[in-house]
Amino acid sequence: MRLQYKENDIPYATLREFGISRQAVLDLPKEALTNILSGRLSPLLAIEGPDGRRYAAKIRLARDEEGKVSLLFVPRLRELDAARLGLSGEEAEKLRRMETILKDGKYMRLDSETNQLIQMRASDVRIDRMLDTIAHSIEDVILGEGQRQQIREGRPVEITRGDTKVTVGVDVNSATGLRVINGDLDEWRRRQLVEWDRLTPGATGYWQTTENGWEYSRLKEKQQRSERPAVERSAGRKMSRSHSMGS
Repeated sequence: MRLQYKENDIPYATLREFGISRQAVLDLPKEALTNILSGRLSPLLAIEGPDGRRYAAKIRLARDEEGKVSLLFVPRLRELDAARLGLSGEEAEKLRRMETILKDGKYMRLDSETNQLIQMRASDVRIDRMLDTIAHSIEDVILGEGQRQQIREGRPVEITRGDTKVTVGVDVNSATGLRVINGDLDEWRRRQLVEWDRLTPGATGYWQTTENGWEYSRLKEKQQRSERPAVERSAGRKMSRSHSMGS
């Protein structure tokens, strides 16, 4: 999937108002920056609100009808609001199990860090073309129509190749929309749950997920406080919020 934005499109001036420097953004892992430039979510960041307190939120770039790029903040919610999103009980339960569902022409997955949905248009994922490439690259493997349909519906498929296993499935937070891993379905689910554990060491100033939860790297916060002069922040400044990740 091609990038929707260029690095210079990122509204750094707006980010500075919320306590995030340009360098902090550029220090993010390459995959995280690629996701942002693809119109997807950032890692969980520490955002400084109008009251001076710091909140957990993710950011996403958006473009209006005139082509102007804006910044959307996606705050961390206490729980998934299934009723507001029009989700059935079964759909909500699948999402809470970190499964991907296909609904209204979109792939959806719950972002466990914010309890909001990550969405991607199914038409943006060239599944059959990519599956053909994958099948040709794996010797003696044929993907049947049943397996292909399962992947189209958002369910990962485990493929056995000799003594090894490969799992293929839709990943809405991947730049291509499809991901292949060496491992079985249990390994697939494990990686989904701890996907941000791979954040580059030393990229500080944002929230980092671990298997035991999430915590803020306070080193960068202290550095920013010591380097930034005390200024009076406007009481009228508001944080833009987005409750729908779909594009």
